[in-house]
Amino acid sequence: MIGAPARLFLAVLVSLTLTACALAPITSAPLAERAAIEQRLMADIAVLASDDFGGRKPGTPGEDKTLAFLE
Repeated sequence: MIGAPARLFLAVLVSLTLTACALAPITSAPLAERAAIEQRLMADIAVLASDDFGGRKPGTPGEDKTLAFLE
């Protein structure tokens, strides 16, 4: 049977290992890719915010146009 000090050591070791795994760095998209995504989002927002969509109120032609754009 394992003694109390060994159990404590094992518990600390497991905790530190799990913490280290959880803190692994998350890689983000490369800068060029992020810039392209941002550019596309801004273009989509500009289109959806235009007067051509008529406010996008439910039950209006603006809603139909918005749904078609998003598909």
